[in-house]
Amino acid sequence: MKYLKFVALMLCVAVSATVFNACSKDDKTSSTTTNTNAPTSVADTEWEWYDPDATDVYRVQVEFNGPMLVSVIKEEMVDDIMDVQCYLGNYTYSNGSGTLSLSDDYQESFSATFTIDGNQMKLTLQGATYTLPKK
Repeated sequence: MKYLKFVALMLCVAVSATVFNACSKDDKTSSTTTNTNAPTSVADTEWEWYDPDATDVYRVQVEFNGPMLVSVIKEEMVDDIMDVQCYLGNYTYSNGSGTLSLSDDYQESFSATFTIDGNQMKLTLQGATYTLPKK
């Protein structure tokens, strides 16, 4: 049953990403300054923050799968039990900044933001900010 939910979620993400991409306008002018220390793409990269001595969140991992899909894993202690949350969705990225559009196992959607400077990602996820080095 979990496998079917996962497949259904991935299909929804793929369809959503296609719809968002098809509806976007091309912006021929840009008034933003360029972050020269940011990569031009985050596709097929992994980032991970880990603190074995933390009392609540122990690990946050972000994996960009191709040009639009992303997965996020967050491990934290809840009532003295290790809770692993897996989120799937799509992302946008440009000039060192991006947004993650994520869904959890219960199909609840939320967003997170990130910036990249060199080999460091600053991720704001569910009200907390983490600095993730590139793997």
